[in-house]
Amino acid sequence: MFDLKAFLPKNKRVLVISAAPFDGDSLASGTILTKYIQSLGFETLHYFPREISAKEKEFLGWLPYFEEITFGDTRQFFEKGKDSTTLVTVDGRDKIQFYDYKNEKLPPPDFTNISTILRMHHHTLPDNDITKNLVGGAEYSSTSEVILTHIIPREFINHQLANCGYAGIVDDTGNFQWNFTSQTLSVASWLCTFGIDAPSISSWVMHVRDEEFYKALSYAVERIHYYPEIRTILLPLSKEEQIKDKLTPEFNKSLIAAFNTELAKRIRGYDRGILLLEQDKHVKVTGRGQSTNKISLAELLRPVGSLGKGHFNATDFETKQDFGPIEQKIIKVVKRALGVDS
Repeated sequence: MFDLKAFLPKNKRVLVISAAPFDGDSLASGTILTKYIQSLGFETLHYFPREISAKEKEFLGWLPYFEEITFGDTRQFFEKGKDSTTLVTVDGRDKIQFYDYKNEKLPPPDFTNISTILRMHHHTLPDNDITKNLVGGAEYSSTSEVILTHIIPREFINHQLANCGYAGIVDDTGNFQWNFTSQTLSVASWLCTFGIDAPSISSWVMHVRDEEFYKALSYAVERIHYYPEIRTILLPLSKEEQIKDKLTPEFNKSLIAAFNTELAKRIRGYDRGILLLEQDKHVKVTGRGQSTNKISLAELLRPVGSLGKGHFNATDFETKQDFGPIEQKIIKVVKRALGVDS
């Protein structure tokens, strides 16, 4: 077990930041960690680094202690000369996931203004990470599993926190469809001894969708491009096509969710799916892979703008380049990685 109380400097408040994007593991692991640090006697704030929509709140607002999370930019804590905070980052791979990077009115924060930083994660991290103080690694299913295995004494967990932990694990394993080990199942089994409603948690996290989701799924199914020679599907949507079909930003969020959960990882014979969404000043790229995918998507897509952030089978990024040639660039990159002749 990692001795968190011995690590945390005395007389400093602790800032726990759950990494964006908005997901169950990030929020759940941050919540469990925050409640534990508070029990150690530290003033502790739990932030998610941007405002959320009503739909996002509906999706995960049922999590225990959700109302105690502050949603908003975190850059106020990184100002020079205000080193009164210990930073603990939860989940996430790239430092842009810990502040509202889409707010371009403010410069990126300087993490060196905070002297004590601890990372809790389950990713392969970049070489230039913000700290050498790390707990976790890519061998874990989720940050919730990391925290429950290495940080939290078992006697601290109660019914509500068990619900959080199970939701986090379910979210990042796709309800035990990928990226889990026997240890993951052991932790999940132990959480079930607290009398949690495991079927309902799985249903809320993975299966309950609104009408817009299925309209978006239908829209996506009709527009997929199949590339069997590289076992890849792509869904490119230009700005022109979005305007013609009167797609709204909210519909696009449903479209991304539907593609990632129901198409990119679900079609037999296709190891990965990549969606390309042209926006005003950039192209949003989101990729997901099945268990049969043997290439890190975050690394695979570096030549087209990825910063290498994400999981082995999941990556999301934005790139400033012309939309027209990007699909062919990706096809070429995947062929090169697979050794397929052009």
